[in-house]
Amino acid sequence: MVDGFQKAALESRLGIPVIQGTDAVHGDNDVYDVTVFPHIVGLRATRDADLAYKIEFATGLEVCKVNHPKDNQNPCL
Repeated sequence: MVDGFQKAALESRLGIPVIQGTDAVHGDNDVYDVTVFPHIVGLRATRDADLAYKIEFATGLEVCKVNHPKDNQNPCL
Protein backbone atom coordinates (compact mmCIF):
# COMPACT_ATOMS: atom_id res chain seq x y z
CA MET A 1 0.00 0.00 0.00
CA VAL A 2 2.75 2.47 0.94
CA ASP A 3 4.57 1.68 -2.31
CA GLY A 4 1.46 2.69 -4.25
CA PHE A 5 1.20 5.99 -2.38
CA GLN A 6 4.90 6.67 -2.94
CA LYS A 7 4.63 5.91 -6.66
CA ALA A 8 1.61 8.19 -7.03
CA ALA A 9 3.35 10.99 -5.10
CA LEU A 10 6.50 10.76 -7.22
CA GLU A 11 4.46 10.77 -10.43
CA SER A 12 2.47 13.83 -9.36
CA ARG A 13 3.06 17.29 -10.77
CA LEU A 14 5.43 18.27 -7.93
CA GLY A 15 7.03 14.84 -7.42
CA ILE A 16 7.29 15.23 -3.66
CA PRO A 17 7.87 11.88 -1.93
CA VAL A 18 5.76 10.66 0.97
CA ILE A 19 7.60 10.48 4.30
CA GLN A 20 6.25 7.41 6.08
CA GLY A 21 6.72 7.12 9.82
CA THR A 22 5.44 4.75 12.46
CA ASP A 23 3.64 5.84 15.59
CA ALA A 24 4.51 2.93 17.85
CA VAL A 25 5.92 4.51 20.97
CA HIS A 26 4.36 1.91 23.25
CA GLY A 27 3.60 -0.89 20.79
CA ASP A 28 2.44 -1.24 17.20
CA ASN A 29 -1.28 -1.95 17.49
CA ASP A 30 -1.65 -2.12 13.69
CA VAL A 31 -0.04 -5.57 13.69
CA TYR A 32 -1.46 -8.87 14.94
CA ASP A 33 0.17 -10.57 17.94
CA VAL A 34 2.41 -7.77 19.23
CA THR A 35 2.75 -6.35 22.72
CA VAL A 36 1.13 -3.01 23.49
CA PHE A 37 2.45 -1.43 26.69
CA PRO A 38 0.98 1.39 28.81
CA HIS A 39 1.34 4.85 27.32
CA ILE A 40 4.81 6.34 27.54
CA VAL A 41 3.77 9.15 29.89
CA GLY A 42 2.58 6.56 32.40
CA LEU A 43 5.85 4.68 32.09
CA ARG A 44 7.82 7.84 32.73
CA ALA A 45 5.72 8.52 35.82
CA THR A 46 7.04 5.28 37.35
CA ARG A 47 10.51 6.87 37.40
CA ASP A 48 11.89 3.45 36.50
CA ALA A 49 14.32 4.21 33.69
CA ASP A 50 15.33 0.55 33.36
CA LEU A 51 11.71 -0.54 32.84
CA ALA A 52 11.12 2.22 30.29
CA TYR A 53 14.28 1.23 28.41
CA LYS A 54 13.25 -2.45 28.30
CA ILE A 55 9.78 -1.59 27.01
CA GLU A 56 11.10 0.77 24.33
CA PHE A 57 13.69 -1.81 23.29
CA ALA A 58 11.00 -4.52 22.98
CA THR A 59 8.79 -2.15 20.99
CA GLY A 60 11.70 -1.36 18.66
CA LEU A 61 12.35 -5.04 18.03
CA GLU A 62 8.72 -5.69 17.17
CA VAL A 63 8.52 -2.66 14.88
CA CYS A 64 11.63 -3.85 13.01
CA LYS A 65 10.26 -7.39 12.65
CA VAL A 66 7.27 -6.19 10.64
CA ASN A 67 9.52 -4.15 8.35
CA HIS A 68 8.24 -0.71 9.28
CA PRO A 69 10.36 2.27 8.32
CA LYS A 70 12.94 3.03 10.95
CA ASP A 71 11.37 6.43 11.61
CA ASN A 72 9.48 5.63 14.82
CA GLN A 73 8.21 8.89 16.28
CA ASN A 74 8.36 9.45 20.01
CA PRO A 75 7.05 12.91 20.96
CA CYS A 76 7.09 12.32 24.75
CA LEU A 77 10.27 13.36 26.52
